[in-house]
Amino acid sequence: MKKIKSKTKIIWPVKSYVKMTYRRKLALAFALIALLPFAIVGSALALQYYGSIEREVDAQASEQLGDIVRKFDDFALSVLTKIEFIKFSPVIGRILTKDYTGRDNDMVEDYNEARYFIRTINPNAAGNEEQFQVYIHAYNPTIREGGIVKASRLSESGEVFDGSETGVSRSIHERLSDGAVWRFEASEDGDPLSRGTMYVYSQIRGMESEVGVIEIRISMRLILKGLPALSEPYSCLAFIDENEEGHSVFPEGADVSELCSVYLKTGKAEGYRPIAARLRDIYGSLALFTDQSYIAYRTRPYIITIALVAALFILLMIFLIQGVSYLLTKRLSSLIAESGAGSASGLKDEFAIIALKLQEQMSELKSNYEKEKKLEIELLQASIDPHFLYNTLSSIKWAFLNDELTKVIDRMVKYYRIALNRGGLLYPVPSEFEMLSQYLEIQKFAYNKSFSYSVKVLGDADRCEIMKNLLQPIVENAFIHAMNQMESGGVIAITARREGRLLVASVEDNGPGVSPEKLKQINESLKSGASGGYGLYSVNARIRVYYGEEYGIEIKNLGQGCIATVTIPARQGA
Repeated sequence: MKKIKSKTKIIWPVKSYVKMTYRRKLALAFALIALLPFAIVGSALALQYYGSIEREVDAQASEQLGDIVRKFDDFALSVLTKIEFIKFSPVIGRILTKDYTGRDNDMVEDYNEARYFIRTINPNAAGNEEQFQVYIHAYNPTIREGGIVKASRLSESGEVFDGSETGVSRSIHERLSDGAVWRFEASEDGDPLSRGTMYVYSQIRGMESEVGVIEIRISMRLILKGLPALSEPYSCLAFIDENEEGHSVFPEGADVSELCSVYLKTGKAEGYRPIAARLRDIYGSLALFTDQSYIAYRTRPYIITIALVAALFILLMIFLIQGVSYLLTKRLSSLIAESGAGSASGLKDEFAIIALKLQEQMSELKSNYEKEKKLEIELLQASIDPHFLYNTLSSIKWAFLNDELTKVIDRMVKYYRIALNRGGLLYPVPSEFEMLSQYLEIQKFAYNKSFSYSVKVLGDADRCEIMKNLLQPIVENAFIHAMNQMESGGVIAITARREGRLLVASVEDNGPGVSPEKLKQINESLKSGASGGYGLYSVNARIRVYYGEEYGIEIKNLGQGCIATVTIPARQGA
């Protein structure tokens, strides 16, 4: 039986690279090294420009939506003004309170006068009455239907009877005591919005009780007629009624119900940048959706420009790298030719020796790699220049003049001046505790949490020194797992005291505490030096490495809450 040989398939780029000469490989490596920073910078610039376009579009959208909302609010205010005018009309007051028993002629005369009065306040009286209709629901038992006057009845409890064809519904009536009630009703065939009707109800009260209700029916076409037109990038403007149902304002007739539903639930809309604003008097809000592709369209010329510059840069780099790689490999080529090592076997032997030596060097460095990597990270962290952070925070404070923001920025500056101060490993205890105070104030602001705390340095503990940032992870642990789980009444107490040759620092909270099983697991892990969560293990490891194995952290449950105690040698500063 013939044995089938397995062949490993090599993808085209790798196969091509293997077949390249050393000079071309060197040129390709230089090209990648040279182009990588350019690619990173170009991507950063593109993202920055994209973000600026997003902010510009959002600002324009906010301004345009504000104009439209003001138009809605102005219209609503004019309607409410007309309602107040009707309420205090002597004609309407007479109809609602007069006894018309056996006085039909008086009723007809008053109805005609009321109809004339309503026409004087109707802005569409000239042939467009159907777009702005006013009705008076009168609870006068002696009155009958008459044009704009609707005869309605009240139950003994003062509520409108359900099922009354001319009355105000019970659900509307129950809300009238809070002011005018706005209700949108879509047309029978649904959207577009312009076919719907906005209903406005307002209560009319006499000297002792409610005597009627004003009902105004306004065609949405009339409301939308005065709105400013949307500019090109804004794809959709939706009206969201009191039932959280979306209706399209622009473009007319578009189906926006699903889009608005997703936005109300998640605050996002796939493919769009949404922005919404509530209407001041009308029950509802307006939502403006910007097509995300418009932002991509705006940034496309900028991206193309960057791509063209990159192409020119690549061409230039190709010529330069070819020249450099030739100069670097020229001597090697001459040596190979002079030594007669130009054959394939001789070339492989030379590189095999180089590879072997490199492998030996790598094996020697391998054992120290992780330590060097850790040291490199620590050195990078230690090289942070805090002045850039201070200047940035100060710029934010002066750019946005807000008392609350100013306070929290000042606290952040104080916190980082202590935390990032370039100095030794040890800090005076008062400095460490001042940093913790600023940290807790920042957490109050960041999480909008109401809790109290105390920071006390007792006796001559203020003359001692402590490792920098030693207590912050413990305080953070108390905040996250105690204060953050409580609605109110949270307390954190941080104390430092000297007990003979020891410095004892404790962080106590009145939170829900830790289960006995979990507490036992944590303390056993701390004693054994095992790793874990909560940030306590890294703090404990620092203490054991610097001060000795006999020092560390201990966690205990209290009657309410728990306490973390740190015990280290009491060392005084110079």
